[in-house]
Amino acid sequence: MKKISHSLFNFINDFRNSSRLKRKQQLAILKEWRLLADIQTLPDICRTKKEGQTDPNIESFWIEFESQVRRVEDFKVLSKYFDERIADILISAIGKSAITDALDICIESFDKSSGNVTRDIHMRMIKVVIYLLFAGSVCIVHLSSFENVLETLEIYELQAASQMGYYISRFVVQYGLYFVGVYIAFIAVIEISFKLWVSEERTMLSHSNYLYKIYRYKSIGFIVNQISLYRKTGVVLHDILPKLTTTSCNYTSSLLSKASKLSKKGITPYEALCQVSLFDAEETKLIRDTLSNSNDKEHLCLNALISTYEYKYDTAIQKTSRIYSTVCWVMTGVIFVIPFIGERFAQFSLAASQF
Repeated sequence: MKKISHSLFNFINDFRNSSRLKRKQQLAILKEWRLLADIQTLPDICRTKKEGQTDPNIESFWIEFESQVRRVEDFKVLSKYFDERIADILISAIGKSAITDALDICIESFDKSSGNVTRDIHMRMIKVVIYLLFAGSVCIVHLSSFENVLETLEIYELQAASQMGYYISRFVVQYGLYFVGVYIAFIAVIEISFKLWVSEERTMLSHSNYLYKIYRYKSIGFIVNQISLYRKTGVVLHDILPKLTTTSCNYTSSLLSKASKLSKKGITPYEALCQVSLFDAEETKLIRDTLSNSNDKEHLCLNALISTYEYKYDTAIQKTSRIYSTVCWVMTGVIFVIPFIGERFAQFSLAASQF
C-alpha cells in the first residue's frame, strides 16, 4: 500500500511539474544528443539543437541547458525537464565525462521499459484480431437478413445450418460488446497485477504461472541490461541496485530493494539477486559459479544472461501469441462462415416457401 501511495505521489508531482517533458520528447532528445555526442562537444550540441526547434518546450530545454553548461553549474535543468532517474544518471555522468555511456543507459531504459507483456502478445496477432472484429460486425448484416426471413418463416422451418447461423449472429450482436469489455477489463487487471502486486505468493507464481513467468523474463532482461550498462560507466555494483529500485514497476522494485538490503549485510549483490528468487535455477548456478569469487568474467556473464532471457521472453511471447491467434482464427471462422452459409440457406428456404 505504501508503494502504491508513493507511486501516486510521484504521479501528482509529475503532473504539477508543467515543465517536465513528455516521455516521447525526452527519448527524442536523448537519441539526438547521443548521435552528436561522439562528434561534438556539449556546448556545440546545445547550440546546434536549440536552432530551428519547432517545439517550444524542447527549445527551452536546450537554451537553459546551454546556459548551465557554459557556466559549469550543477545542471539542475536536467531534473526540471527529465524524469528524476534519467536526470540523476545524466548529471552524475557529466561530472565523470561518461556521458555517452549514460545516454545509452537512459535510451535503453526508455526502450526496454516502454512496452508490456500483454501489448507484445497482442501486437503479434493484430491481423487476426482485426479479422475477428470485422467478422463480428458482419454479423449485424446477417442478423438483419435472418430477421427478414423470420417475418415469413418460423425458426424451426429453417435448416440446421440456418438455425446455427441465426443464433450465432444474435449472440455476437447482443453480447459481443460485453465480451470485448470483459476481455479488456481482464487484460487491465492482469497488467495491473504484473506491476503492483507484491507478495511472497507472487514471487512463487513468477516461477510457476506461465503469464507471470513471462513478465519475470521481461523484468530480468531489463534489469541485467541496465546493470551491464551501469558497469560500463564504472558505477560500483553496490550503488547500482538502489538506482534500479526507482523503476515504475512496484514488483520489480520490491525484489531489487530486498536484494539491496541483503547486499548491505555483507552478501555480494549478485548473490543477493539470486537469493530473492529473481533468476531461474540454471542462471542462478551460472552466476554463482562465475561470479562467486571473481568478477573477471562479469561482462561475459551479463551478456549471456541478457541473451538468455531475451530468448526466453521472445520464445514465450511467440508461443502465447500463437495459441491466442489459433483461438481467434477458430472464432473468426465460426462467426463468419456459419452465419454466412446459414443466411444463404435461409434465403433459399424463403424463396422455396414462396412457390
